[in-house]
Amino acid sequence: MTKRTRINRVHPSLIYRQQKIRQRRLAVLAFVALLVLVFSGMAIWGVCQTIPRFITPISLDSADFENLLTRDFGLNETPSLLYYNTLDYALMDHKPLGNLESKLAPIPSVGEDMLLKNRLKQLFAEYPADRFIPHLYFYNPQDGQSVEINGYDPVPAASVIKLPILLDYLMTVDKGLVTEDTPLLYADFHRAGGSGDLQYKPSGQGLFANDVAGQMIRISDNTCTNMMISHMGGLDAVNERLSDLGLLNTRIRNMLPDLEGTNTISPYEMVTIMNNIDHGPIISELSRQNGLDILKSTHNRHLLVAPLPQDVVVAHKTGDIGTALGDSGAVYLPDGRKYFISMQVERPYNDYTARDMVQRASRLIYDYVNAQTVTAATAGVSPAGAIPARDESTLVEPLPASSNVN
Repeated sequence: MTKRTRINRVHPSLIYRQQKIRQRRLAVLAFVALLVLVFSGMAIWGVCQTIPRFITPISLDSADFENLLTRDFGLNETPSLLYYNTLDYALMDHKPLGNLESKLAPIPSVGEDMLLKNRLKQLFAEYPADRFIPHLYFYNPQDGQSVEINGYDPVPAASVIKLPILLDYLMTVDKGLVTEDTPLLYADFHRAGGSGDLQYKPSGQGLFANDVAGQMIRISDNTCTNMMISHMGGLDAVNERLSDLGLLNTRIRNMLPDLEGTNTISPYEMVTIMNNIDHGPIISELSRQNGLDILKSTHNRHLLVAPLPQDVVVAHKTGDIGTALGDSGAVYLPDGRKYFISMQVERPYNDYTARDMVQRASRLIYDYVNAQTVTAATAGVSPAGAIPARDESTLVEPLPASSNVN
């Protein structure tokens, strides 16, 4: 009997289903490959579009940007919108400084005004010494006397750190490394919270250097401050130049807003900066006028300015973070006299009793200076009648023991 071999047959419908499954799988794989190709192409295109922005200048043309310039920065004409990402100081030609000095002139104090100092101590004694620590330096160029109360000590700067940054910008303009109308790029990494309006604007725009510096002071714009630091070479470069000026305690350790208070100043050094901006060959007359105009337009008038008569002009910069508050500036009396003051108060977090301390000290000093006799020899000039000689070895005088307000 012949053995039959059984033939296994697959139903046609099963073969059809298997073919459809394979086709679907291939379609899914093809779709995924297409997506990968598309997104890879977009990424490569984005890189190719971005790299030239950091290699060569580009043109920006935006109606929104023009509106920003007109509304927020007061410009009537649209500038050339070419920008530089950073300024390469090593490659730029340095213009000769001429008669400009490279070091700050120290305060030519002939001694302390003990009567005024004792009055300030009595005022500060009204506040708990374990909660409020005042740091003050005052200089009266009419009689050459000063007052120092913890004024040489480093203290959290808050936005007063923008004052030395302004000086660095003015000196950079005088050196020819940047001009007032050099457009600076507003990049997204400059954006900072806290004070200022630029943080709410789209990045990728170019703004005049002088307008950035102006907004840094006028409305204490933190984003503008970060732009200035970045385009002036970064933290290390700015700190090196501040150190070369002779500043010992003025240091920028973090970009703004620096709510932790790691950036530091001392009142003595802020008075030194204001005295040099006001007169002397550290900057040109054009930069001096520009700097004083900016400082006189500071919007915050709640500290040194608040208790003073309306005919008194103050060129100043304020600062306010949780643990410290202060103001530094030059006070110009209507009769031509002037004085320089810097006061910072370390305080419990956001305790605005410190504001009262600054205001009362400001009024006390004003009344004291205003009551002094005005003579032709003392109205608006230094005791020697000329810019004092510089001590090139150091800016700060030998530090005396810090005064205790108790």
